Amino acid sequence: MKKLAIIGAGGHSKVIAEIAELTGWKCIVFYDDRWPDETQNGLYNILGTFDDYCQRYNDYDGVVIAIGNNGIRAKLHSTLVNLNAPLVSLIHPRATVSSRAKIGLGTVVMANAVINPDVIIGSNCIINSSSIIEHDCEIANHVHICPNSALAGNVKVHEKSWIGISSTIIQQVVIGREVFVGAGSTVIRDVPDNLKVVGTPAQKIVNC
Repeated sequence: MKKLAIIGAGGHSKVIAEIAELTGWKCIVFYDDRWPDETQNGLYNILGTFDDYCQRYNDYDGVVIAIGNNGIRAKLHSTLVNLNAPLVSLIHPRATVSSRAKIGLGTVVMANAVINPDVIIGSNCIINSSSIIEHDCEIANHVHICPNSALAGNVKVHEKSWIGISSTIIQQVVIGREVFVGAGSTVIRDVPDNLKVVGTPAQKIVNC
């Protein structure tokens, strides 16, 4: 029986677990640093902390990180890569993913997301529900594309950036590293590294 470990047992992890079920994983367990104060995540058992998983990673056929915070997810991912842990990607059956798109290990793609031809998505990303990533976009590692966001063609998003719910990014825009795009924003020009932008059109509000 294929065994999957999910790191993190918050609300986001329940969505990940359902995708795992729908894609054939039969034995699903959680590791979360709130253990032993928390031992259950809905129907699933929390068996220990992240460090406990790192001692047991050979017991599992796959592992995925279910934590929304990009910085935390990136640190945990680095540890798992160094361990040579069995990172996997999970793609919801109701997502539409071009056969000519490339998706890195540890990335999760939620229901009704659309990923079109010649898109490149890095490792350890979250492509959330009903988001659209058009042709030729490049998404770097540890990025979170929130629900209902739309990226037009040839957009580039650099590492650990956050594209807020229902945001729109027009074609050929470059989003820098560790950028935060606020919910409902419309981005019509490039955004440098480490900025927070909000509004329509999106404007800088403060350094991250």
